[in-house]
Amino acid sequence: MALKDSLDVAFMIAEGCPAENSVEQESYLLEKFMICENYPIEEAQKARQLNRQRFYTENYKDYRDAGEYINNHPAAQMLEITWPMVEEAKFKPRSKTASVFIDPMPIIAQTKIPGSRHVR
Repeated sequence: MALKDSLDVAFMIAEGCPAENSVEQESYLLEKFMICENYPIEEAQKARQLNRQRFYTENYKDYRDAGEYINNHPAAQMLEITWPMVEEAKFKPRSKTASVFIDPMPIIAQTKIPGSRHVR
């Protein structure tokens, strides 16, 4: 019998919630990787900021400039965090003030746990 089918499991552990979203994680990874690879700290910080900018910008020029920098940077290519650019007609602005944290607890609280009589 698989664990998911067992009635003995009646709880769920949520560790480290809320969590940073993938854009923040990827940007952090890029910066730290570049520092470890002996890129100047200023260049690593710029790459982190531009990686965020390509996701959180309200105008196409900033999106394009950031995307071209990241997509052509050897460190980003090595980490495989390059993304295809969308054309201007398909660009959708995203606010720089968008939340960078994801709180999974509202979804987890609604999840039915096998063997549990209560959903908490």
